[in-house]
Amino acid sequence: MPWSLDAKVHANAPQSRQGHVAAAIDDKIFVWGGYSVLENGHVEFCGKEMCVYNMTADSWSLDTPRENGPATRTGASMVSAWGDMLIAFGGFVSNATSPHSSDVFFYDTTRKSWLDVEKVGCPTRSPSPENGGVKIHVVGVPPTPRDKHTACMYKNKMIVFGGWGPNPNGCIPHESYDEDILNHRLGWNNEVHVLDLSRLHENEVTWSKPVIKGKAPAPRAAHSMCVFGNKGVVFGGRTKNGRRNDTYVLNFDTWEWSGPLVYKGNECPPERSWHSATKVHENSLFVFGGLGKDAPHQGAGMSLGDAWTLNLDTMTWKAIEKPAIATAARLWHTCIDAPGSGQVIIFGGTERLDMQTCSYRLLRYKYSVPRLSFLCLDTISQRAKLLCNAQCLPPHLIKQLNIRVSSRPVSPFSRNYPSRPTCIVC
Repeated sequence: MPWSLDAKVHANAPQSRQGHVAAAIDDKIFVWGGYSVLENGHVEFCGKEMCVYNMTADSWSLDTPRENGPATRTGASMVSAWGDMLIAFGGFVSNATSPHSSDVFFYDTTRKSWLDVEKVGCPTRSPSPENGGVKIHVVGVPPTPRDKHTACMYKNKMIVFGGWGPNPNGCIPHESYDEDILNHRLGWNNEVHVLDLSRLHENEVTWSKPVIKGKAPAPRAAHSMCVFGNKGVVFGGRTKNGRRNDTYVLNFDTWEWSGPLVYKGNECPPERSWHSATKVHENSLFVFGGLGKDAPHQGAGMSLGDAWTLNLDTMTWKAIEKPAIATAARLWHTCIDAPGSGQVIIFGGTERLDMQTCSYRLLRYKYSVPRLSFLCLDTISQRAKLLCNAQCLPPHLIKQLNIRVSSRPVSPFSRNYPSRPTCIVC
């Protein structure tokens, strides 16, 4: 079966949650933030720890950064950059006077520490010795506070789109913002902001707002955005007029929008927000779950458990067999592609916003057979004789072997081999 729910009870598994963020570096998935609904109906924001799932070792661990890291939050975004850095932006902060955030934070996965951040015009303090005395200087005008936006990496830039929060234009009406009539001074936007990371090695990053061309999508939040080449593909989300199932494309080189794209064929997913969308092939988008079109405010009973793929070459949708798992339907979860393995890993989420969240158990969907290179590395990493003669491989393959061998003796993606390698490729 293409769908599976982990039966293993993991030590150090994080608490179940929704509204969290996740990003992958090498064979690890980093999960941060979110909240849980307890049995008594109370909302509990998750702790500041960084939860790390090792895809090779099939195990969880918890990194506990220093206390002066970012406040716990939901609806933020997080991307990976430069091989060992996580960048988190925005979100809804618990117990804050102004709960919507426009702050950006940097997590060093090597030091397991949040770096100090200095914004122009804000008081400075000495950088913590825990992160090597590093302080990131943030210059430029940041986006206005928001949550339920999206962020992605293209080259040396983090690109932020949309979200929910205060009017970016103050009290002035603008086509980039739709106010919610039920929540005055809050609404949806369709702005694009860029955080330039080209000088991150010099401990400086810069916010800017590019000049956008073309017809932009309606202001929205709780949508998805994935990178395909030099383009960002935006699907669905919640707008002033309801949930959507439209697709737009933003060219990151020309900053021009295209869309809504015209679908072909007879199949199309229903409107949704709080879903996940993941790149699974060079031209294929995998969409799972979310909150349906006709859901009431709290989404009671309207979470979706369906999955679809969109072929961006032919612009045709294909419905995927639904998982025969009672807890599969969910919204505000995360979905990460496990590189080379031919499967995506889904974590967290909830069936209803006013109910307890889904289990911490991982839901997997196998969309393809593993790549031959993946299977070969898996075999080499678990056979000592082959491993000790692997120095002739290219450096990038040796790096992947080192990651596998240092992580675990057995891979969850293939058969178990009896011989345990005892040497690490140098």
